[in-house]
Amino acid sequence: MHKFKTAVLAVLALLTLGACGSNQASQNEAAAEDSQDIRLATSPGPYSDLFLDVVKPILEEDGYKVETVEFTDLREADVALEEKAADLNIEQHTLYMENFNEEKDAHLTNIQPLPTVPMAIFPGQKDSFDSLEAGDQIGVPDDPSNLSRALLLLEKEGLITLDPNADKANLNVEHITENPKNLKIEVISSPNLARTTPDLALAAIPGSRAFDAGIDFQTALAYEDVAPEFMLQLVVREEDKDKDWVKAVSKAYKSDQVKDAVEKINQESSQAYWILPE
Repeated sequence: MHKFKTAVLAVLALLTLGACGSNQASQNEAAAEDSQDIRLATSPGPYSDLFLDVVKPILEEDGYKVETVEFTDLREADVALEEKAADLNIEQHTLYMENFNEEKDAHLTNIQPLPTVPMAIFPGQKDSFDSLEAGDQIGVPDDPSNLSRALLLLEKEGLITLDPNADKANLNVEHITENPKNLKIEVISSPNLARTTPDLALAAIPGSRAFDAGIDFQTALAYEDVAPEFMLQLVVREEDKDKDWVKAVSKAYKSDQVKDAVEKINQESSQAYWILPE
């Protein structure tokens, strides 16, 4: 009988310890869920500036603590986001994110479009389309999604014609069917494109890259019409998409403060030209 009671007490003790451990795990999960810390995967450029200058103060008023995890390369930022070393990114469009998910078997998702600086064609050795001659070099970025944007912009300005049956999200120079001025389309590493522009006739440069290089946007010869898939996005891990802090960031971006800040930049600055999501 004594042995039986001892065994029962031992089992009860184990169950109690297990329940305590389970409760502690649940409490830890709840604390993580309710965390007021937000880590932004950021890099130098207009999108991080807008977040830090306007969005961050709104979030801090709501009780959130905002930290930045700095990267020089967007791909590294996405890896950190996937591996939970950061919580969100605001510097990529949908196609870039989808390409990353496919290549890395990642689980990132977009929440909403954000204010975006469009790609533009900037002068290099030539300062107009009319001055272009046969053999002139036009620089375009090498990453697939931005290469598509650049080729569509060149087509919009009548410099080339693209295969109408080609996937507009995955264009490359092989899809050029007409090149009336016999221009040389040079595919250049995106980080090096802006600094290479003085050696080219013209260059189609993503807005953030042009901003980083200090290029005067008032010198742009043409801007792209930003398609929905090329608008910048609020990007988080799929598992986080319904969390309160994500809703808080989304709300902040939809605020009058952000709208007013963007409109003020467009009116007063030559650094960048922004497009607000509809």
